[in-house]
Amino acid sequence: ERSFCLPTWSNRIEFPLGEDEPGLKNARLRLGEWKYSRMYGGRPEGVPYPMFPLLWEPGAMEEFLTVPEEDVVWVGGAIGVDYGKTWEHPSATVVLKEDDRSRVWVCEAWKGYHVDANEIESVVEAMKFNHQVHVGCCDPNQGYMADRLNFNVAVGGAGSTEWRFSMTNGLLENRALYFDIRGPLVREVWSSMHMLSRVSRG
Repeated sequence: ERSFCLPTWSNRIEFPLGEDEPGLKNARLRLGEWKYSRMYGGRPEGVPYPMFPLLWEPGAMEEFLTVPEEDVVWVGGAIGVDYGKTWEHPSATVVLKEDDRSRVWVCEAWKGYHVDANEIESVVEAMKFNHQVHVGCCDPNQGYMADRLNFNVAVGGAGSTEWRFSMTNGLLENRALYFDIRGPLVREVWSSMHMLSRVSRG
């Protein structure tokens, strides 16, 4: 997750005038500063409009992607399920556990491509057993899966997705959401949230 790049104009054979090359000046005007820095300047600028901006702050990875203290006591938890049916939208489950300090931890995750309901049910049963968590929630559009697993359905309706993003940002800002780096695929959850961005400010 660390990269080092050289700016395009460091190649003095192709760009003898360096950054003063007309083509690069034109690209800067055409693309804007952020995209130009990323595409030509050798600077990994991240995503332009991240859904979870706090995850882009310096030191965020070290702060949020960590290990719970040894004396932590788990007081609750839930399993989240999203039954995706295409390659572009994989199925996913995640275990969230709450500790005695009112923090929520992402403890385990799973992702599957083109899976059926039987496989998801099997994954959920294993997570229940491994984490002693027996309640859960499914995507608002997946009542069938919720009924099959005896889980709740997440709040639906207009604006509900934005509400859930806002709620997650609130947990991050209040230092109430963490990622247990030891958990299966937890780093992948972190990376997915880190890279998630809006198409535009609107």
